[in-house]
Formats: sequence, C-alpha cells, structure tokens
Amino acid sequence: MLFRSVTSSVIRVNLATGVQSILETDGNVPRDNDIAIESGGGTALVVQSGASRIIRINLATGAMIPISTGLASPVGLQIEAGGTTALVTESGSSGRLIRVNLTTGAFTVLASALGSPSTLSINTSGNTCAVAEGNRLLKIALTSQLAPTSIAQAIESPTGFAVESGGSTALFLDCGPGPIPS
Repeated sequence: MLFRSVTSSVIRVNLATGVQSILETDGNVPRDNDIAIESGGGTALVVQSGASRIIRINLATGAMIPISTGLASPVGLQIEAGGTTALVTESGSSGRLIRVNLTTGAFTVLASALGSPSTLSINTSGNTCAVAEGNRLLKIALTSQLAPTSIAQAIESPTGFAVESGGSTALFLDCGPGPIPS
C-alpha cells in the first residue's frame, strides 16, 4: 500500500484495487508536506508545515503523536539509516537542513542560509544528502560542517528526487516549462 499526504489528510491507497481511505485528517493544519514510513511499517512520520511540526501516525489506528514542534516551515523529510533520526528541510526565512531526534524531538542545525529548500535525498552511504533549492540541487555533507556545494543548476522546478544506488547519480522530477537539459 502507498500513503500520500493531501490537504492535511493522509490517504491510504490500495495499489491492487485503487480503493482509498483517509487515515488521518487534521482540519486545523493547512498543509502536510512530506511523509515517510518508519522501519517496521507500523508508523509514519508526517511533516506539517502549517503547524510547524513533525507528527508520528500509528498506521493501524490513525492516532497522531507530535514528535518535534516549533520548526520553521518544515517541508522535506528523510529518515536516516538507523531509524532514530530524520533529516528535515525548513523553507522560507530560515532555509535550513536539520537533524531531528525521533525519540526526544530535539534538533540540530546541519546547514543554514539555504534559501528555500524543499525535498531532499540521502545518499546510500549516509554521509551526504542532496537538497532541492530553487532551481538547483545542493550537496551537503552530514559528517562535517562544510559549506553546501551546488551540484546541478538550471532545473526549472525540482519537486522530488532520489539518489541512485552507488550515490553518483540522482533522478529528479522537474515540473517546469523550460527546455529539457541535454
């Protein structure tokens, strides 16, 4: 089954039948931005930009538990390999990449002044991640305080991407009207 987040609802879609059911709806929150299923498959994390928080949803009951609050417009989410932390992008004036402890909710800033970052992907070794920001992709070291480096530019509107196995290439979704890169 696949889960998607739309207008503050998490909707379960049965991939065999297409049947949809609402798992979670929070009418007080204007926008859910990203979702990741935790190891074991019993819970999922949802980034709620409108509420400036990350929640954990029990996929059997729909019960929601806040994990981290007071975030600055969180938009992108990736759970790290160990399952105890997640990387989150914050857009708007903060423009940061943060690491969130999924037990305590505490977070540390890994990179700042990123503009308006959106989606992100961790490479297979777990030592770097790529962050979509504006019309470019940034590479950010997760094990040091090195400044982010631009790895691709002139991408019209990156809305999603994933680093391929081996970590030397990535696939991205470009939703802009511009020319196809050669």
